[in-house]
Amino acid sequence: MPEPTIPPLPGGQDADGCRILVVDDDTDARESLGMLLELDGHEVAYARDGAEAIRRELEFEPALVLLDLGLPDIGGADVARRMRERGSTARIVALSGAPGDDTAALFDAQLTKPAKVEDLTAYLP
Repeated sequence: MPEPTIPPLPGGQDADGCRILVVDDDTDARESLGMLLELDGHEVAYARDGAEAIRRELEFEPALVLLDLGLPDIGGADVARRMRERGSTARIVALSGAPGDDTAALFDAQLTKPAKVEDLTAYLP
């Protein structure tokens, strides 16, 4: 008798974890955060600038986007705005070097860098 298949959960999440897009132009910050999330059982994709983030979000369909605000080409607020305009249902958490920002309405949350994995898990669907 074949084993039953478990359908994926909505929002890019499966039984083992969540799809997360980590966007940061700082290679060390991006990769270390991604590795911690992978160790926690999540599937992680990476982007180093705004244009790549927009493209990867469409291809990867993450449930959560961790988005640095200070990107070199397109600012994080504009990236979030474009994702929302396109109809993205991902939760978007802004990562900033300084607390507070006037674009907070575009994001589901805003955390100051360096963000701790345990703080980020509160925003997983």
